[in-house]
Amino acid sequence: MTSRRLRHLGILFLPILTPAIAWVTLVQRTIPSATAQPILLVCGDFSDQGSFVHAVFEEARRVSKDPQVRSLARFRVERLDDAGDSASAQFEQSFLDALARNYIVCIISANTSQSTPPVIRLAETFRIPVLVTVATTKAALAHSRGYTLRLVGDDSKQATVIGEWAGKHQYKRITVMYHQSEYGEFLSRTLLSNLEAEHKQALRVSFANTPAAGQGLRALKNCPLDALVYVGYRQDLPDLLRWLDVHELRFPLLVTDGCFSQDLGALAKSRNFVLSLSFPVDPFPERSGRQPGFGAYGNDAAYILAYALNDALDKGVTREKLMASIRQVVNDRSIDDKLLNCRYRFSDSGENEEARFRFIDDVNKPPSEGGANGNR
Repeated sequence: MTSRRLRHLGILFLPILTPAIAWVTLVQRTIPSATAQPILLVCGDFSDQGSFVHAVFEEARRVSKDPQVRSLARFRVERLDDAGDSASAQFEQSFLDALARNYIVCIISANTSQSTPPVIRLAETFRIPVLVTVATTKAALAHSRGYTLRLVGDDSKQATVIGEWAGKHQYKRITVMYHQSEYGEFLSRTLLSNLEAEHKQALRVSFANTPAAGQGLRALKNCPLDALVYVGYRQDLPDLLRWLDVHELRFPLLVTDGCFSQDLGALAKSRNFVLSLSFPVDPFPERSGRQPGFGAYGNDAAYILAYALNDALDKGVTREKLMASIRQVVNDRSIDDKLLNCRYRFSDSGENEEARFRFIDDVNKPPSEGGANGNR
C-alpha cells in the first residue's frame, strides 16, 4: 500500500480514532500514582448559600479532617458546581477537566432529582462510585449500572410519613400543592393515593413556576381544608407564605424536603406560620437531631468512604474493589454506629432499604417542646 493511500486512510479514520485516544488518555490520567491523594467530589448547585448542597459539602469536609478518619484513609473533599444544570455541556466539560486533574475516587451527588441522572451517567462511565444524598424520586436511579447508592429514602417513604402527620393531628381535609416537576408529580400522586386510602378528603393542585402564579392558590380561598401540604422547592416558599399571609389564610402547613434550609424556622416565624417539615433523615434515637438537615448524609458519606478506602487499600485499589468495599462496609455494619447518623442496608438496585423519613411538627419549637427533634 502506498504512503499516499495510508495518509488517505488516516484522514478517514482520524475522526473515529481521536475520541478513542482522548478517552483512553483521560482514563489513564485518572489512575493515581502511589502518592496521589484521593478526592471525594461533591456535585450540586452551590449558588444558594443556605441550601442542602452546602450542608452536605461542609459536613463531608469536616469529617475528612477528623483524626480518626485520617488514621483510616486520607482524602480531600472538593466541590463541583453544576450551576443548576448538570445536563449542560459546560458542566460535563468541567467534570472531565476535574477528572483529568485529580484522582476522584467517589462522588457525592447533592443534586436535585432532576439533576442527578446526568451526574450518575458521567460518573459511572468511569466506574466512579456515587453516593446520592438529596434526590428522592424513583427515576433518579433508573439508569444506574451498579455504581450508585442512594443514602436518602425515596419519595414513597416520604408520602407515608406525611400521612402519619395528618393522622396524628386528625386532619381530614387536605390540599396537596405540587411543583410541576418529576419530584412534585410523583410525590403528590403517591401522597394523594395514601390519603384517600385512609378515607381523607384530599385535593391535588399544581402550579407552574411560582406558587403565586398558580390557579391552585386562588382556589384555596374558597376551599375548606384542615391543612396544606406543599410539595415544592425552597426558592418558591417565601412567595407562598407571602400570598397566604396577604389573603389571611392561616391553616397548618407542611412542606416537603425540597424546601429544607437552615433558615426555615426563621422564615416561618417572620410570617407567623406554624410550619411542619417532612424530613429525609432517620437519626439513631440516642443522637436524634445531632446532624440537622441533609448534612447528616455528608457526614455519613465521608465516614463510609474512609472505611471503604481503608478496606480497599489492602486489596489494591480499583474502582470495582472500592465499590464492593463501600457495599460491604455498610451492609456488614462494620462502621461503628456512633459515627453514622442514619441506618443503611442497600438492595441490589442501590436503594437504602432502611431509609426512613420523619416529620418535624413545628420548626419554630425547641427540641424540649417537640419541635426540632420532631417525631418519627
